[in-house]
Amino acid sequence: MNSKMTWVLGLGLLGMAGFSRADTIVFPSGGQIQGVILKDVEGSLLIHLKHGIVTVPKAEVASITKDDEAVLRGHARLAPWQACLRVLVARPWGPDLRPEPAMIIDSGPFKNVPYITDRSGNREFSIYGDPDEPAGLEIGLSKELAQNPDARKEAVLALKPLLGDPKDQETLGSMDLAKKGKSDRQGLVFEINEDTNAKGDATWWISIYNPQALDKIRLSDEETKKLSAGSSGAGSGPGQTTSSGGGSSPSGSGTTTTSSGQPGTFGFSPGAQSGGSTSSPPNNSRRNYRGGNYGHYWHTMHPKPAPVKGTGK
Repeated sequence: MNSKMTWVLGLGLLGMAGFSRADTIVFPSGGQIQGVILKDVEGSLLIHLKHGIVTVPKAEVASITKDDEAVLRGHARLAPWQACLRVLVARPWGPDLRPEPAMIIDSGPFKNVPYITDRSGNREFSIYGDPDEPAGLEIGLSKELAQNPDARKEAVLALKPLLGDPKDQETLGSMDLAKKGKSDRQGLVFEINEDTNAKGDATWWISIYNPQALDKIRLSDEETKKLSAGSSGAGSGPGQTTSSGGGSSPSGSGTTTTSSGQPGTFGFSPGAQSGGSTSSPPNNSRRNYRGGNYGHYWHTMHPKPAPVKGTGK
């Protein structure tokens, strides 16, 4: 591995001037990918991209830069996906976050809103709407963590740096974590609820969202029916890790090569698009899940990027 590796954390900027960029991984060929490094596993880097995960051998990396330059998005109140993962990876459970199928929610404030979700044990983190300009952020605690007061406090600590406005951070910190309820501050809703997750597990949720932004990204029932139909069959998606090996370098942001030299894929895993099962929450539930997930939607909205110039691919 090239000895010239720059590690500039810049986490201290989060929640202050703006939000940090993703890590930039550069290869000897000149190609590069941008994502967030989750962990170093047996000489390979596990890198979270916008819609998936890729594994890259460290021996194939020329340099890594963790850019501390602030990215100002007007008066953004919710951090983009890169900044979210930068913060969460610093939590004890963060390096184990892995993409999960995002089942269609057909009730409550997130009805028909496209989202991406990651899971680490019995914790899950979701971004609703455009990952670059989120309409909502959410952490869920399931099974034994659902009623754990310390886990609930830790969830708040994880979410606070993802809020760009200190007043929003104060609102979040003032919530009674033992009770269901919500607060509204200048169009941003802070809500605590208990319900099932897509797996049917009892889950405690803490959600922060902009109802107007959710409405703008919300799909119609007819559109979600098409997603359900389009999600059947094989594919690759959240939950699948692909690797780069055999001396080949990734051919651009979001692409990898396998040991056979064939293009790899990421984003929508086998099984993730098979529709899955529908959980059956109580009748008074604010969440209902049904077959299908947003893998097909993100694949359509974010097609495979073109190769990066200079890789020779």
